Formats: sequence, C-alpha cells, structure tokens
Amino acid sequence: MDNLPDINIVIAKLNEDGTSSFAAGDSVSTFFPGVIGGAFVWATKGMPQIPGNVGSVPEDMSLPQPGDTKFGMMVFPPRSAGKLDMRSSLGTDGTVLEVDEHDFGMHRTATIDYEVIISGKVDIQLANGEIATLTPGTWLVMAGAMHSWQNRYDEPCVCALFVVGANNNEPINQI
Repeated sequence: MDNLPDINIVIAKLNEDGTSSFAAGDSVSTFFPGVIGGAFVWATKGMPQIPGNVGSVPEDMSLPQPGDTKFGMMVFPPRSAGKLDMRSSLGTDGTVLEVDEHDFGMHRTATIDYEVIISGKVDIQLANGEIATLTPGTWLVMAGAMHSWQNRYDEPCVCALFVVGANNNEPINQI
C-alpha cells in the first residue's frame, strides 16, 4: 500500500449474547495513491449501536458524510511538499468543499479531523500563510480550515486520523 506499513485490523466487540470476542478485519484500500499513502480502516454510519452496528471496513475511501466517521492512517513521503493535487477529490459527495485555484494542495473539507503524528514531521500550512510543524506526539484538530500538508523533510511522516463528517454552513467556491 503506497508508503503505508502493513495494517492489521483487530476488532474487539460485544456480541448479541453479551460476551466479548475478537474479530479480524478485512483488507483496506488506499486513498491519494502516488503522493500520500492513506487508508481508512474502519467506518460507522450514523449512530453506532452496541451490540449490533459498530461499523465495518469502509466500502470506499471517500470522506464521511455528516454524522458518519472514518478511522485511518496517512503517510506523507519525504520531500513530498507541493505534490498533492486535491482537484480530483472535489466531488458531488460534498466532503471536499474547496481547492485553492493557485495551490491545488490547499483545500478544506466538511469534516472535523482528529489527527496524531506517530513518527516523522510535517508542516500544516493555512491559507493565510501560517505554518505549524507537527512532530511525534502532536495532536491536531482540523475543523474546516483551508490547509495543505507539506512534508519538506527527509523522513516519512506517519499520522493516525479519526474523521467525523460535519454539516457545512459556509458558502463555497469550487474551482
């Protein structure tokens, strides 16, 4: 999987009879192949029910719709700054809302993203030019801001993420 380590999904769940058990997850697909290695490994639609509907491996790699969630990982390869083009991610599902017409990596989504850097480092740049360098142990909450990922460094950056689909109440300018 493009720049991703092998992913082993283990599910610990409550069964209908009240007992707990482990279950193996299915294989996953990647998103943004070629530039960023990324995969969502688990997804929920609407309000999960325990026991019962606790989600599954996602059917596709799109961002979640309002109220849905996805859990996954991204790997930003070394020296990959400026190589991501989000124009192909603008879609009818409404999750990738806007891509900057001058910097195709600069984008915003209708999601709240909870991310933690596992290894390496990466810069997150906002549309106003502000930059924060994220290093191992840094937690990021991305809440609809225009941003781009910039790995200007000599090592890959591994990031775990949990994404919640949100309603969008702002006017958008798609290119």
